[in-house]
Amino acid sequence: MMSFILGCVIVYLLVAASSEKADSIVELNDSVK
Repeated sequence: MMSFILGCVIVYLLVAASSEKADSIVELNDSVK
């Protein structure tokens, strides 16, 4: 059960990090234009 909770936390962190990177990439593209 504990490993299942850890897995959910890791997936949540990965999704949050990827979404933040996507937002920063969009901002970089806007600044280049």
